[in-house]
Amino acid sequence: MHFKSTTKVQRVGLRPAVHVARAARVRIGRRKREGQGGIMYQPTYKEEPNEVPDWRRVRALMKEIMALGLKDVSYSSFLAENGSRILAAAIVQRFKSFNLDRYRLVAKVRIAQKINQGMAMYVACLWHADVDRFSYVQFENSNVAAQAVLFMVYRD
Repeated sequence: MHFKSTTKVQRVGLRPAVHVARAARVRIGRRKREGQGGIMYQPTYKEEPNEVPDWRRVRALMKEIMALGLKDVSYSSFLAENGSRILAAAIVQRFKSFNLDRYRLVAKVRIAQKINQGMAMYVACLWHADVDRFSYVQFENSNVAAQAVLFMVYRD
């Protein structure tokens, strides 16, 4: 069963946008090649940041956040599940306030019960040693052992 529309639809397409762009002298379409006298512009990538974060300062602030969050707590599964998420978010928010332009911040926090077991963490990253940074902090009290890692990766 076919239904035929009784209203006429005017096909507009991009024609009005093209007229507005041409009136504003905006180039539309392909660029001229260099050999034809046009100027080829390259993307403006900034390969180095204005300021590289100091890992000592980062580590001190991470220790402070971990100590405030886990000072007098005892282990529970609720703490391990939600506390690690909350502490990781607190670490990222603290460093976002420093306005580190073009840095991507990734925080990982692990909380475990302290009952004489070992804990290890392994992370592999593609790294630019001049501008990328990381910091690692451990925290322990009588019931809880925690590890936190913050990666600050520069996006060019």
